[in-house]
Amino acid sequence: MDQGDGLILAGVEQEAMTVILFIDRVFDPRKQYLVDGQPNPDSDYRLSSRQMCLNRYTMLSAPIILQQLNAHDYRFARTCQALDDIVEAGHEEGIGWVPVPRLSVLVPALSPEFLTELFYVDHKLLINAAWTEYIEQGVECPVCDEPFIRGEMITCADRHFFCRDCTTLYMNIRYLDHALIFTCLQPDCQQVYSGEIEELLLAEDVLGYLRRQRAVVAARAEVDASTVRLCPHCGGVCVRAPGNKACAHCDKCYCHDCGRHPHEPFTCVEISMADLTERRRVFTERRITESLVRSCVGCGIALFKVEGCERIHCRCGRVTCYVCGEESTSSHYATAGCNDRRIETDPAKVRAAAEKEFAAAVSAPAPPSILSRIYNWLTRTS
Repeated sequence: MDQGDGLILAGVEQEAMTVILFIDRVFDPRKQYLVDGQPNPDSDYRLSSRQMCLNRYTMLSAPIILQQLNAHDYRFARTCQALDDIVEAGHEEGIGWVPVPRLSVLVPALSPEFLTELFYVDHKLLINAAWTEYIEQGVECPVCDEPFIRGEMITCADRHFFCRDCTTLYMNIRYLDHALIFTCLQPDCQQVYSGEIEELLLAEDVLGYLRRQRAVVAARAEVDASTVRLCPHCGGVCVRAPGNKACAHCDKCYCHDCGRHPHEPFTCVEISMADLTERRRVFTERRITESLVRSCVGCGIALFKVEGCERIHCRCGRVTCYVCGEESTSSHYATAGCNDRRIETDPAKVRAAAEKEFAAAVSAPAPPSILSRIYNWLTRTS
C-alpha cells in the first residue's frame, strides 16, 4: 500500500510521517477528526486552522470560509470536509471556480498535533483505507484466546484489544468491588475505558449508580463532604441546608443524616431501637432535657438556668429569655406574648406530653424499611 508523501513534523518529533506511522499513532482517525464532541480548541489552534483554510481554499470567499469555521468550531479537518463539499457541489453545477484575489496570510508555527491532523486531511483516502484494513484484521483475545476482528473488540487508548464478553465480565466484577472508574484489562495499563465503552457494556441501572456516585465525589470535592448524600428515592445528589428536608430533584422528604423516611420526633438513634420500651424512655428523657435547656439567640450555645431571673446572659453578649427562648430586650416583658409562648419546664407535664407524642408517632404507618428502599434504588431502571 502506498504510504503517502512524507511530512516533516516540527518541534520535538523530527521524522517523516507516513500512512502506516499515522495509523500506529492515531486511533480511529475518522472519529477523532470528523465527529462532534471534541474538546474546544485553544487560540493557537483556531488561528492555525483559520489561516490554513484561507490559504488552501483560494477559490472561495473569506466570508464563506469563516462561516464554515464557525459552524465547525474551527476544527480543521471538519471544516476542510465541509469546504470540499461546497467546492464539489459547485463542480457538479458547472461552476468554474476561479481563485479569489486575496493576499496570502502568514501561518504561525504549527504544533505536532496540528501537523498530524493536516497530514490526515492531505491523505484522507489512503488513511481511511489503511484504517479499514487494520480494524478488519483478526486477532485473539488475550483472556479467552478466541479469535475476533479488531473492529468488534474493546480497546483502551493504548490499543490493548479484548473481546466484549471478557471486558464486560471484568467491568462488572470491578463494579461489585465498588470501583467508580474502569482501567484497562491489561494488568500494567492505567488507561481508563471511555464513557462510550461503559454505555456499550454496562446495564442501565449500573450506569445510573455510577453517575450518582461520581456526582457525590465531585460535590464533596467542592463542599463539606459531610453535607452531601444521595436521595434514597431518586438517587439525586443533595447538599444539606438548614431546615431543608426535601430532595432538590424529586421533592420527596427523607432524613439527611441516616437516609430513612422522615422520623420526627425521633432521632436517628432512637428510630433504630427495636425495643419500644427503651425507645420510649430515651425519647421522654430527651424531651425533659430539651425543656430545661435554651439555645443562645446569638451564638446558639446551649444555656441552662440554675437560679436567678429569667434573663440568661451569654458570653457572646446576647441575652436570652428563659421563659420563651427568644431574645430578651428592655421591652420584652412589657407584653403578654412572652407568657403565651412559655416553654413548659414541669418534668411531670413534660413527661406526660412526651409519652402522648411517642404513642402517636409509633402508631403511624411504618415507612418502607431502609434495606428495601436501598435495594429498589440499586435495582430500578432509570
